[in-house]
Amino acid sequence: MIDLLFLASGRPEFTRASLAALLANTNWALVNEFLVIRDKAIPEVDEDLFFPEPSSVTTLLFPGRWGSPVAIMNWHLSQSGAPIFAKIDNDVIVPPGWLDQCVEVMEKHPDLDLLGIEPPDSRKPHFSQPDKEQPTRALELAPGPARYVPCDAIGGIGLMRRSAFDGPDEMFPHSTYGGFTDWQLRHPEVTRGWIAPALKLFLLDRLPMAPWQVYSREYIARGWQRKWRDYTEKDSHLWEWWLKKTLS
Repeated sequence: MIDLLFLASGRPEFTRASLAALLANTNWALVNEFLVIRDKAIPEVDEDLFFPEPSSVTTLLFPGRWGSPVAIMNWHLSQSGAPIFAKIDNDVIVPPGWLDQCVEVMEKHPDLDLLGIEPPDSRKPHFSQPDKEQPTRALELAPGPARYVPCDAIGGIGLMRRSAFDGPDEMFPHSTYGGFTDWQLRHPEVTRGWIAPALKLFLLDRLPMAPWQVYSREYIARGWQRKWRDYTEKDSHLWEWWLKKTLS
């Protein structure tokens, strides 16, 4: 059983699509508590969105401005909860079966502390160490049973063991990549990796098509998101299943 954190600050159109995919494509039998964390300081999100509640899952809506995602992770770690939690942001479209595959990897590898689930080519290069080879696209997409590919730092979307954060060294918001990357680099003893084969998960803020590009420009102008590099046509396999489903 895991706790599932869904972070919804701004970006109402992204939140609608992301939450719909999360509700439809998650195996809720694996979820202990579902935490929807939204920022009430942004009126559009408060007035414009309705968060349905899956049966047998508790949905908690938090008031106030929470700022960096690391602040939410620190808060969650200070509470009691499941041994593993997942963090999903409101620009993420998860595919069917995503949680089953992730939980399978975590159970198969009890030494694994942090499992990143962002897709190949969706992120900026991460910090490398001379003695550690970073995962390549070919390795991440290699067929086979669900497993992980070791790396130096995962992104902020993934599954994490609470036990990895034991100790006095708290993550600090607003440093590199919200503080999460900095914390990982200070703790080489924490085992992390990317899920492989890669999930067909994608980020709405990088879709090179309408209307998502238009929303992205608006949200960047409002300060609701950073500008990342867009996907290219060669990454279309990540979202083809979703377009077919939404157009049918």
